[in-house]
Amino acid sequence: MTRSAKGQLVVVLGIVTMVQAMLSLTVLAAASIAPEITQAYGIGPETIGYQISIIYFAASAGSIVAGVVVRRYGPATTSMIALAIAAVGLIGLASGTLVIAALAAFLIGIGYALTNPSAARILDKHCPPGHRNFVFSLKQTSVPIGGIIGGLALPFIAEAAGWRVAIFAAAGLCLTAFVIVAPFRRRWDGAREQGFRYRGGVFAGVAELGRNRGLRLLAITSFCFSAMQLSLMSYVVSTLVIDLHWTLVAAGAMTAVVQLFGATGRLVWGWLADRTGCPMGLLATIGAITTVAAFSMRLLSADSSQLAVAVILIPFGFASIGWNGIMLADIARHVFPEKVGDATGGVMAVTFVGVVVGPATLALVHGVTESFPLAFSWLALFPLIGAVSALTAHLSEAPKQ
Repeated sequence: MTRSAKGQLVVVLGIVTMVQAMLSLTVLAAASIAPEITQAYGIGPETIGYQISIIYFAASAGSIVAGVVVRRYGPATTSMIALAIAAVGLIGLASGTLVIAALAAFLIGIGYALTNPSAARILDKHCPPGHRNFVFSLKQTSVPIGGIIGGLALPFIAEAAGWRVAIFAAAGLCLTAFVIVAPFRRRWDGAREQGFRYRGGVFAGVAELGRNRGLRLLAITSFCFSAMQLSLMSYVVSTLVIDLHWTLVAAGAMTAVVQLFGATGRLVWGWLADRTGCPMGLLATIGAITTVAAFSMRLLSADSSQLAVAVILIPFGFASIGWNGIMLADIARHVFPEKVGDATGGVMAVTFVGVVVGPATLALVHGVTESFPLAFSWLALFPLIGAVSALTAHLSEAPKQ
C-alpha cells in the first residue's frame, strides 16, 4: 500500500469504528445500568434481556433491507441515519413509560442494523485482501469499546446524577458522531445508486444465503455465537450485582475489563486468521473456548473471590466477543465485491435473530433456575452448536488428499 492509501485506510477505519462504537453503546446502555433502570420501571432485572431482544428483532428485520439502503443513499449517509435514529431511541428509553421504551428499543435496532453493511461497503474498497481479517477485526473492536464506555461511564453518571442523565449523555455522543461523519458524505457516497429501486432488491441478502452453502454455515455459526455474546454483555452486570452481591460501579468496572479483553480478542483472532488462512477453524476454536467458559459460570456464587470471577469472565469475553471480525471479513470471500453489502445484510439478519433468541432464552431459564450463573451454563449449547457448524465449514474447505 502507498502512504496515501494507508492514510485513507486509517481515516476510514477510525470513522467506521467510531460509528459502530456509538451504536454499540446505544444497544448496551440499558444493560450497563440495568438494576437502576428496571427498578425505575418497576420490572425485574432479568427483563432487560427482552429489551435487548426487541432491539435485535428490529435489527434483524432492518438488516434485510440495509444493503439496499446503503446502495441507494451511500454508506456515509446511511451511517448518519443510523446515528440519528439511535439518539432518538435513547431519548425514548429515558421517557419512563414502558410502551415508549419498547418502541425506542425497536428504533435502536433499526439504527444498529445499518452500521455493518455500510462499514463493509467502505472498508471493502480500502482494505488490502491480505489484511482483511485484521482490519475488519480492528473495526469490530468498536463493539466492546462501546461496552467499555457504557460499563465505566454510565454507572458512574447514573449514581452521580440519575439514570436518565446517563442515557441522555449516550444520546449526546451519538449526535456528536453524526456531526463528525457529515463531511465525508461527498467522498464516500459518490458511488451511490440513486436510481436503485427497492423492489426486487430487498431480499437480495437472504437470496445470497440460499445460493451459497459457505455463507449458510457462516450464518449458523454467527447465529449461535451472537446468542451467547449478547447474553453475556446483557447480563454480566446483573449477574455480579444480584447473584454475587457486587456494587453497580464494581460490576461496571468488571464489565469494562471483560469488554477490553473482548476487544483484544478481536485483534488477536483477526491477526491469527490472516496468518493461518484458516478463519473457520479459528471460529471453531472460539466456539469451544466459549462453551467451556459458559458452562463454568455455574461455579460462581456470592462466596467467589474477584480472582475466581476474573478467571472465568476474562476468557469468556476474549472468546465470545472476539469472533465478529473474522465472520464479517469471511463474507467478502464468498461473493463479488458489488454484493458484499447485500451478503453482509443477509448474514447479519440471521446473526441478529441469534441475539433475539439468546438473551430472551437466558431470561426464561433464569425464571426457572433463579440463578444467572446457572442460566449461563445452560446456554453453553449455543456456542457448542456454532463450533460444530464452523468445523463443518472448515473441513469442507480443506484440500482433499
